[in-house]
Amino acid sequence: MFGVIDLLAQERPLGRCQLDAIKRLCQPLALPCRDALLRILAYELRGRREIGDGELHRIARTIIKDNRLFDPPDLDGRMPRVSKWGR
Repeated sequence: MFGVIDLLAQERPLGRCQLDAIKRLCQPLALPCRDALLRILAYELRGRREIGDGELHRIARTIIKDNRLFDPPDLDGRMPRVSKWGR
């Protein structure tokens, strides 16, 4: 997976902080979804000279949402629906 990040860094002038942000965005994703995010992100960033931190995050967030790459855990039955103050 991080081989794709290395390729992304070679093709785009991304800073170290931006690469770290991409890695953090990948952490909650399943492995196939991580790979998909990185490949789509590389495609979206093609031809751009510079990209800001906020723009990079917005693009990645949109990719995750539009392609349904994040599958939140099902917490039904494991976590009470009542707050600790309502008990």
